[in-house]
Amino acid sequence: MTDPDTAKTKELELTSVDSGISPASQTPHAGDGSPSSSPRRLSPRSKRTQRRKSVDPQHEQYELTHDMMLGIRTAVSKVTPLNDRELDMADFNAMERYKFPQRGSRTTPAHHFRDFKFKDYAPLVFRQMRERFNINAADYLLSLCGDFNYIEFVSNSKSGQFFFYSNDGKFLIKTQTKAESRFLRRILPDLYTHVMKNPNTLMTKFFGMHRVKPHKGHAMHFLIMGSVFDSDKEIHERYDLKGSTIGRAVSEAEKAGICPVLKDLDFVNAGVNIRIGEAKKK
Repeated sequence: MTDPDTAKTKELELTSVDSGISPASQTPHAGDGSPSSSPRRLSPRSKRTQRRKSVDPQHEQYELTHDMMLGIRTAVSKVTPLNDRELDMADFNAMERYKFPQRGSRTTPAHHFRDFKFKDYAPLVFRQMRERFNINAADYLLSLCGDFNYIEFVSNSKSGQFFFYSNDGKFLIKTQTKAESRFLRRILPDLYTHVMKNPNTLMTKFFGMHRVKPHKGHAMHFLIMGSVFDSDKEIHERYDLKGSTIGRAVSEAEKAGICPVLKDLDFVNAGVNIRIGEAKKK
């Protein structure tokens, strides 16, 4: 984060990194300093609920999120007690399949919803990646599978994918297309090697990859990632950067909201620079 001697530096949270930024100009914002010309900031508490709603029993995705929770809890609980060992290519291609009949089975618990199926991809690989970032299995399951509902993130994404947050805001659950899931599994050996060699990486941290097939529904692939919004720092600006300038700016009406999600052209026009510091460069 920003050094103490640069207290006026604005903070930036990206979708894949959490770092400080400094403006190209010494004056962070134009205007006379009055409330009307100052940025509308998002406090650590309010930032976690802004543009989100709880997935309660009346929500259309409630059964889906229940299936996700039960599948995650079963899969992680199975892999956690296994002894550590050196991984081989079979581990990167591994896939555990589970059937969850309502009455329960030898390997899955009984539940009150309809039957569903679940897949856990490369379980040992992701367990080691969680451990690399000091993610305790019990805390992980409590965040993702406790007696709380997920929180839906109302996104302006055009991809059509779902975004959910764990109730405590520590983890983001994002659905994937089948092609995206296959691609990540293909590059997983290289990603794993990079993560294990670079504990301070600013790349998105992936903690699990799964597939759920609800009763008479379509199969849905999804990822579990660390949330960059899980921070006690006050967020001044947020950017969704994709490396493109086509259609990558928000309207003036959107900018008037509380800590709006800005885009690539807004970032360029603001004249800011990402600064990660010497420690995180290594």
